[in-house]
Amino acid sequence: MKLNNKTIDILRNFGAIQPNLVVEPGSTISTLAEAKHIMAEAQIDETFNSTFGIYDVNEFLSAHSLLDGPELDFAESHVTLKSGDAKVKYHFADTEILTKKTQAISMPAADLSFTFTEVNINNIRKAASSLSLDSPALSLTVEEGNIVARVLCTQNPSSNSYSLVIGKYDGADTEADYRFNIDNLKLIAGDYSVDITNKLISNWKHDTVNVQYWIALDKSSNV
Repeated sequence: MKLNNKTIDILRNFGAIQPNLVVEPGSTISTLAEAKHIMAEAQIDETFNSTFGIYDVNEFLSAHSLLDGPELDFAESHVTLKSGDAKVKYHFADTEILTKKTQAISMPAADLSFTFTEVNINNIRKAASSLSLDSPALSLTVEEGNIVARVLCTQNPSSNSYSLVIGKYDGADTEADYRFNIDNLKLIAGDYSVDITNKLISNWKHDTVNVQYWIALDKSSNV
């Protein structure tokens, strides 16, 4: 088996959410943040035949990058990565000590749905960095028929802020203010279809890659 670039990108992204990873048989991989505020799941092109644990995903990817497009040969306790005359023997971790998803999330009906483009997401991140805010948050509100994304500081209402109209809203008027810790938006690049519920959970589905995230809203949200 070889890992394609898309799968490597997904693994790198999952490693930013949770350093370790439990892989189950099949073509679905998932991860759960230690604080359980972010869960992600992806369908990949490769199919695994057994359960194994990786203690440090970034370390594993670094080992993988030592070789040129290595072939992966799985054994019970390790995987051997081989390319030409070079190989790496990488040992698995005990899955019982690793963090993994134990049940699926049942999403309630969405109270706000919209498309968040890669350009818009990048602008939000740039604003959070440029404004030098303490604990910057992404606020999503409905204003005059528009969905407005705003970067602000939850601790200081009078601090600098940035706003951007990201779409139209056709539903009934709402005064809800859905907020996210921007550091929790650990997403691979791309456009997303987003559903947010008043139960303070959201679902972000990538428009072209079969990956999705469930991200908890910040407690400062007003729903």
